[in-house]
Amino acid sequence: MAVFTRSYPMDVDDELADDLDRISALPDDLLHVILSILGDATMVTRTAVLSRRWRRVWTHAQKLSFVDTDPKIRAKPGHYETDDDHPLPILELPSNARTTSIELRLSSFRLRLPVSPSARYEALTELNLRSMCFDEEEAGARTLGDFVSTCCPRLRKLEIWGLKKLTQLVLCTEALEELDVNYSNDLQKLDVNAPNLRVLGIKLFIISLPLIDENSNKHLVVGIVAPMLEEIDMHIWADRLDMHIHDRTSVRHLRNLGLRMRGQYSCNTDYGLWLLKNCPNIEHLDIYLRHMFSMNGLIDLMDKGAPRLHKVRSMVVKTSYLWPEHRFVTCVRPLLLMCPGLRSFCVKISGRDKIPLFEDPNTLASQPNITMDFLHEASIIGFTGTDQEMHLVSFLFGCSTSITCMTILPECDDNDDPNRSQLLEIPFTGHGCWHFQRDKYTWKRTQYEGAQGKSCAY
Repeated sequence: MAVFTRSYPMDVDDELADDLDRISALPDDLLHVILSILGDATMVTRTAVLSRRWRRVWTHAQKLSFVDTDPKIRAKPGHYETDDDHPLPILELPSNARTTSIELRLSSFRLRLPVSPSARYEALTELNLRSMCFDEEEAGARTLGDFVSTCCPRLRKLEIWGLKKLTQLVLCTEALEELDVNYSNDLQKLDVNAPNLRVLGIKLFIISLPLIDENSNKHLVVGIVAPMLEEIDMHIWADRLDMHIHDRTSVRHLRNLGLRMRGQYSCNTDYGLWLLKNCPNIEHLDIYLRHMFSMNGLIDLMDKGAPRLHKVRSMVVKTSYLWPEHRFVTCVRPLLLMCPGLRSFCVKISGRDKIPLFEDPNTLASQPNITMDFLHEASIIGFTGTDQEMHLVSFLFGCSTSITCMTILPECDDNDDPNRSQLLEIPFTGHGCWHFQRDKYTWKRTQYEGAQGKSCAY
């Protein structure tokens, strides 16, 4: 429950009306408890008409959270049922507020930011905007970037999700530490200058639809100046992407990094590959594999000139809805070769009910062997026992004699799973034992070797 303090004297008119309006004389903290019980943003803001005192009560809450709760008026994220004759109603923020946190999830409103030069949100540290339509295109409207940069000097966390008509976000702020921009697909320019930014998240789907507009070619420009940046969580689909992230030596984590691959090849102009080449101090890597349709501008990741990330200690590779020719296992090899000091490796597979993933048996024999001297832990999530999955397990054991634990989470929990007997036959596992549970298979290194070098089970 939010805690509130009085920040202004009571109006004279309110004092004269004490006998008739005793509720207005209550302390601010009690008034905000009453407002929180209402549970409806429209009802809360309507209390401003009660008296001059009530005009300011809701704006001085420490935490404001307005959410569409009526399914009849709530639009789907990214969908705004409006036209020139029936525009969405406007929600306009007041010029001044002492709140520390604001959350707005109002898909049935347009957001208008305060235009007054004296507007200030001195105490605001967190701002979360979701599924709203912006009002920046109207004459005299204030942009979100200007509001954050000039009115919110203490803002540390900014999260936006599914905002409509937000075409640019230009931020210059010292306090900001975390920025998350998700699915605001009208965005054309993201320009951030934030010396204390630690976490940057960008997930955007900005591509043209030829069936709707054959001449469209959406262009996204991203410029980031953040010398303290430690984590980048990025997955972008765009027709054209110009990205510049300055001073990347502090980056330690790359998460959900979209990387287009076709077997051992990647696209030389891919933003994911650019980050791998230009973030030399990465320690944790999380890759989301995407299929590469074009065969132009390829780079062989098995080549000696491919990037090498010697500081990476853990890697997660996620894949789903890939085409059969994706050559998944042959994608894994160069990723492992890229990280010779890797200690933990995980594969997450999903979406295979629609598109098969593992159909490259003719290419496996020609792949060169690699050695992972420091790999201790490996895991596969979404395992179904296809030939290529079995080959992946065998490949991981074969490239590392230092593995101490292999964990497999099957897609179906079946006590009679025939895959168990196949796992026992995999080479290089004789120095350990399998432990089969209904929903989890675990191999652990032991001092005992099974008969004839085969793995034991219990």
